[in-house]
Amino acid sequence: LRLYDNRGWVLESGVCNYDCYSDKINKISITSDKSWGENYPAGTDLAPLFTVEFSSLAEYVKQGFTGEISRNYSKVVSEVDPELYNLLNASKFSGLLFQSATFPADAREHTYTVTLTLDTGEQIAYHN
Repeated sequence: LRLYDNRGWVLESGVCNYDCYSDKINKISITSDKSWGENYPAGTDLAPLFTVEFSSLAEYVKQGFTGEISRNYSKVVSEVDPELYNLLNASKFSGLLFQSATFPADAREHTYTVTLTLDTGEQIAYHN
């Protein structure tokens, strides 16, 4: 994801001190190159099977830098709502963790693709 300073310039270093913003994610999808079972053939969105976890300072900042500094969030990817995307967008620098509570039907090694759809419509794909 691109990180911008307050003038709209891309920060190549990826370092932000205070006055910056980044692209906004409005959808996450996860796919595999192998089948997860009858309902999830290769290439099908696996978002209902995965949770996304992240930490956010957003509530701490919103409350005037008082209270709990960081809150942890965990939600099934397909159930992430606009409010949680707002928290996620304010927290990208803490990283995102994706986990599944189920195992794929195909036990061979899978290659996963996590696709982030930005508010601009651009899609950024990450492969493992």
